[in-house]
Amino acid sequence: MSAQTFSDRTEFVQKLEAAWAELESCLAALSESQMTEFHDDQGWSVKDHITHLAAWEESMAMLFQGKPRHQTLGIELPKFSGENIDKINAAIRERWKPLSIGTAIQEFRSIHTRLLRSVKGLSEADLNQPVGLFFPQTPPGEERRVFELLQANTTDHYLEHLPWINKLVKTE
Repeated sequence: MSAQTFSDRTEFVQKLEAAWAELESCLAALSESQMTEFHDDQGWSVKDHITHLAAWEESMAMLFQGKPRHQTLGIELPKFSGENIDKINAAIRERWKPLSIGTAIQEFRSIHTRLLRSVKGLSEADLNQPVGLFFPQTPPGEERRVFELLQANTTDHYLEHLPWINKLVKTE
């Protein structure tokens, strides 16, 4: 089976911007209390979802600056693996907890702007590189292509969390 390729950088950026706009629209409709006072069964608030998304997106943005993702997330390398994702997410949530909702949203927007600037500078060839070749500081075993890693930590991630956010603040 051959590796999936991506041939349209413009389309990738458009999808990223559309998903971001959908997330921004959702957040704009919420009050500060909706973002901080409602909690799901796991104890997460909308703010926790925002900071979670911000942290993972920042881990991508920092790759473009040559920094390993696990350092950006504040995780020790041996713990940075798929089987520890719940522990990683709990550590991220704890690390970002002191931020106010306004600061969290502002930080997320800043991170997104930085990442989008880097993504817009990529070519189709860059997007199709194996992550480890494009980002040498990537842990061994990462088999995705750059576009797959970017998509998983941006567009797909927003769209994964939006239903949870909407369910959390749904009032009847």
